Amino acid sequence: MKNRGALAAFALLALFIVACGDKTEAGRGGGAARPEAATAGGARIRVDIFYLPHPPAVAILKKVEAVLKKYPSVSINEYDFTDPGNAERLEAHGLKEHTPIAFFINDKIDFTIDGRRIEFKNFPKGDAFVPQLEGSWTYDDIGKAMAAE
Repeated sequence: MKNRGALAAFALLALFIVACGDKTEAGRGGGAARPEAATAGGARIRVDIFYLPHPPAVAILKKVEAVLKKYPSVSINEYDFTDPGNAERLEAHGLKEHTPIAFFINDKIDFTIDGRRIEFKNFPKGDAFVPQLEGSWTYDDIGKAMAAE
């Protein structure tokens, strides 16, 4: 009888953990990653996204996520600029100032696409909440950069 009670408690605990998810490194700010998978060429693509947790930047983050979801072989890590736990990651990527969003594809932020030098930083062209923070990239550039990797 005691074993049945312990087994039931364990089952409830397991169900709770599955329902709530592992929050230790999950979700925005913690750096949750999708499992990496090989692309057709065998390469792995990792995207590290740094963002400010403010509505305009989060809106852009969601649009970037929508583009990246078209690539099942991508591993996505998201980091909140304001989370002190991400300081080492920011430094490793050379990010010294806050920006609405910045992301790296296989550790690269700069790409040459259609003869243009772009940097995946700030708001995208044509979708800037603050015109002074309009970057050099577009949503189409994400797919072109992914194809180049």
